[in-house]
Amino acid sequence: MAVARIACNLSTLMGKKKIRSVLQLSKMTGLDRGTLTRLWKETAEGISFRTLLQLCTVLQCDVGDLLHVERDERPSSFESPHGRVAEDKKAGGERREEGLR
Repeated sequence: MAVARIACNLSTLMGKKKIRSVLQLSKMTGLDRGTLTRLWKETAEGISFRTLLQLCTVLQCDVGDLLHVERDERPSSFESPHGRVAEDKKAGGERREEGLR
């Protein structure tokens, strides 16, 4: 199963709007500097609708511009980086790597 996380594009959007610091954004939005720092560093564990609304209003963006889902497509525990580990029925049940050439 792929692992996913919510990623925040706050630093990119700040750059596009020429907002040079979290302190400047805090003054523009009225939001706590600590909250904005966690979003900027992508260490926040959640975000309120109020915060989203303030950020989207000031940055003139949609929620999808600010947040997006990143999926980690690394193989799960039954797969190797080279292909799925499978039983080779013809070779007497020996394990082999599929996808290797």
